[in-house]
Amino acid sequence: MRERREIMKTKWVRSTALFLAAAMMLMLAGCGEVSAESSVLPEWAEPDDGPGLSDLVETDKLVLYTSTANVALDRRRVDMFKQHHDVDVEIIVIPTEEYEERIINDLATGSGPDVLLLYEMYGTDINKAALNQNFLDLTNVLAEDPDFNVDDYLPGVFEACQYHGRQYVMPLSCEPSLVVSLKEKTEEIGFNWDHVDTMSEYLDVLAELSPKAAKDPNFKQMFHTKNVFVRFLQISGIPVIDYENGEVLPDEKGFREFLEAYKSYFPYDYDENDPTMWHRPFAYDVLTAGNCVFWFPGDMYGFPFTLYVLKEQGREYDIQSIPGKTGGSVGTVAGPVAISANSKNSLNAYRYIKFMLSETIQKDQYGTPDALPILKEALLECLLEAPGGEGGPGGGAFFNYDIPALTEEEAERIMGLIESTSDYEMMISKPYYDMVYDTMLPFFKAEDSYKSCLEELRSKLTFYLSE
Repeated sequence: MRERREIMKTKWVRSTALFLAAAMMLMLAGCGEVSAESSVLPEWAEPDDGPGLSDLVETDKLVLYTSTANVALDRRRVDMFKQHHDVDVEIIVIPTEEYEERIINDLATGSGPDVLLLYEMYGTDINKAALNQNFLDLTNVLAEDPDFNVDDYLPGVFEACQYHGRQYVMPLSCEPSLVVSLKEKTEEIGFNWDHVDTMSEYLDVLAELSPKAAKDPNFKQMFHTKNVFVRFLQISGIPVIDYENGEVLPDEKGFREFLEAYKSYFPYDYDENDPTMWHRPFAYDVLTAGNCVFWFPGDMYGFPFTLYVLKEQGREYDIQSIPGKTGGSVGTVAGPVAISANSKNSLNAYRYIKFMLSETIQKDQYGTPDALPILKEALLECLLEAPGGEGGPGGGAFFNYDIPALTEEEAERIMGLIESTSDYEMMISKPYYDMVYDTMLPFFKAEDSYKSCLEELRSKLTFYLSE
């Protein structure tokens, strides 16, 4: 057993250097170009039989890095963790703007955090790092852990974090492709879900109906935010890069269909003064004011609360899943984490991730990062126990914990909608989606042809994949 661990330790330290090189190239993605023909497709590390549960290194320590923006939440999670585990947790606080670079540099020197909060590392391509085995392979660990059952979690979320069938990344939360609307508004503009079977059809209909919706002087855009390209690319289910097989644009036909459909909606979506897509926890105010037609719910308390306020105002709401390229809905893993391949405290790192997946944290209002919990029992309980209340100034909330926001029937219907999504994708890194969007922008603006933009994108993606 000792010999096996020494071999694995040597390999993990070596792979960290690959992580540094890959991550630094991601920060510079798009700065250089090379023709697709001269690029060399990547040779990923060969999958091997990862460690078992008994191979994890047991110590009394755990090292975590947090940013100044998230220190309060992470300290809270650690305090809850220490109530269940006698572990000396060292939390290193790093300025938000230095967070990712500091982690990369420290990992390259053999230090760094044991648990990588990948959902905070927007510039890191998780797929490339996983295929280079910069993360600990937890496949055998999960299989040998008698307390872990993948069926307790939403279908598809763990599969979305696998590479060559190996579990290098763990999900903590997700974003199903749900949208909320008011039935009176969709009827007013003539929108009907029965006429929408695919993502491209949805975008085409949005483009067709936007001028009609704009007749309302309060109307701003179809969704609660502009610049939804990245979200729609993610939930379309159309692969831009097939990482495992080293192929770019493997479904060029589907990709073109999606881009042409988005181009029709682009004039109503694009805002060059606000390129980032923001999240809105509550939306009863913008929906009832007619500012938008659809809202992406992503907050475990804000979602039920918004529905409660709408009901109290006598508004009939509708919740639907946006279809992907073939009709089935595609969700996003929004809270990925991993254990550093050279973690010196791998058992406690695994315990910490398991705690983040436990009912205690998954039910907690501030437990899961950003989106909805993935533990089915916790998710249903959250829907059943979420408080109602009154809307506040600026679309805020005054919770009343004595009043449930949803009826049991409503909660179970929403749960059924969420569980009907069984296909999830890993969140896209910022360099990746910036490259796709910026390269195709001249096509969306009708300043260049699809063919020209696609050739440039193919070249950039091939170079990006080869590094």
